[in-house]
Amino acid sequence: MDGEATADPQTDDTPNNDTRCVGRGWINDTDPASADDAISGRTETTKITKSLAGSAKVDTAPPEVESVTLLTNPAPGAVGNDRQKYYGGGETIRIQVTMDDDVVIEGDEPTLTVAITDSINGEATFGQLRGKKNLIFEYKVAKDGCTSATVPASATETCHIALNGISVSGFGSNHANIKDAGGNACGSATCGYTWPSAPSGNHGVDGRLSGDQKLTPLEDPTTPAGESVNPVGTPVVRSSTPSGGYYKTGDTITIEVPLNPTVTFTSAPQLLLNFDEGGSQRLTANERISSSGTPTTRLTFSYTVRSGDQDVDGFTGTLSGGGTLTVEDGRRVTLGSISVSGIRVDALAPELESLVITSSAGPDGTYVAGDGIEVTATFSEDVERQGTADPSVPILVGDSTKTATLQSPSSTAGGDTWVFRYTVAVGDNDADGVSIAANALQGELEDAAGNEATITHVAVAPSTSHRVDTQGPSIVGIPVITGHDNNLFV
Repeated sequence: MDGEATADPQTDDTPNNDTRCVGRGWINDTDPASADDAISGRTETTKITKSLAGSAKVDTAPPEVESVTLLTNPAPGAVGNDRQKYYGGGETIRIQVTMDDDVVIEGDEPTLTVAITDSINGEATFGQLRGKKNLIFEYKVAKDGCTSATVPASATETCHIALNGISVSGFGSNHANIKDAGGNACGSATCGYTWPSAPSGNHGVDGRLSGDQKLTPLEDPTTPAGESVNPVGTPVVRSSTPSGGYYKTGDTITIEVPLNPTVTFTSAPQLLLNFDEGGSQRLTANERISSSGTPTTRLTFSYTVRSGDQDVDGFTGTLSGGGTLTVEDGRRVTLGSISVSGIRVDALAPELESLVITSSAGPDGTYVAGDGIEVTATFSEDVERQGTADPSVPILVGDSTKTATLQSPSSTAGGDTWVFRYTVAVGDNDADGVSIAANALQGELEDAAGNEATITHVAVAPSTSHRVDTQGPSIVGIPVITGHDNNLFV
């Protein structure tokens, strides 16, 4: 037996010691007020203490309500003039009260008080105990006082009308018959719980309407106590893919996260999206969540792409919040992470990381006619031409501006490294070295998503490693020498 207690015959000297183990270590005295106790002056506590050789767990705490959920099974079966769904006259709303301990019902069954208006209440009767902690009550919408679909205009004791929903204010009768394994009873109509006063918007009632509600039984849960459930399914993108296949700055992406089983939230949950570039962004669910609890089978989030966000192979996210989360079988709810694949976000403009002269002028650092001066531009990601025109780089050779034209990539390709070349011509000279002005690169480039590349860059200063000399040697003079015999020598 779990928590079994045994009596020690050497210390058990009480003549009428009526103790017994009733399971899980709880000790009850079947006759706490016996005559023997009165004579000896012993209390029930001292009897238990003397009766046990080992330790005993004495439970004196009453059970308390942990959560209250208006279930979505069964669904409303009536339709009002406003085309909204309501629980019509005679239809049933199930209410689940989850206790913080295993309980039983001893004696007459408890009831719940259902608030229709501030002054009119209904009653929910006990239906079943699901598992060991979940009390299921059933409230039927009163209809006997309803004479037509429009009369009366407001709720009465016999015609319940609460279009914005009902709430549950506490236990009605027989709450003391809810007991835990130690025999402790629920001590008051609130049973240690703050019952929400706001109505549940998903449980509007109108006794004037008739519907075709399908009432199906609830299965008794077999989930072990304390087990949690992750209801999060595979997310779906509900927005259309833009032309080019990339979402860019200002585009809106709608993400739908399915939930199974249905989860009741008391505040709006959030989704933290994470990107390869741009950091993260926290979103709040689009659904309207009531503080009294809103059951839902899905959550939707709207994400507007910010400048700098980039994740070209999908992104991940983490769900959190939502207030008190419950499912109908009483399991704890654990919101998990999501992964959105097959979607490309690129709102990050490519940048020119460097522009330098990369060719070699040889050991003497001098280019001659026919040599090529190469300039390499390196970008933060692959880029391509916006149109058909090739980019170019003006370079300064001496006092003249020359144009380095594109060598690679080819006219139909793109890449992150672009090479330009100028072939030195006769007459080009620069003793200080070739230089390039700041922001000299000319052309229009973009990435695959259509983000225009930033092509600003710093100046390339003259260097003696890149001098130009195309002028050959020439005769600048002939010395004349006169000999001792007046002969001339050249």
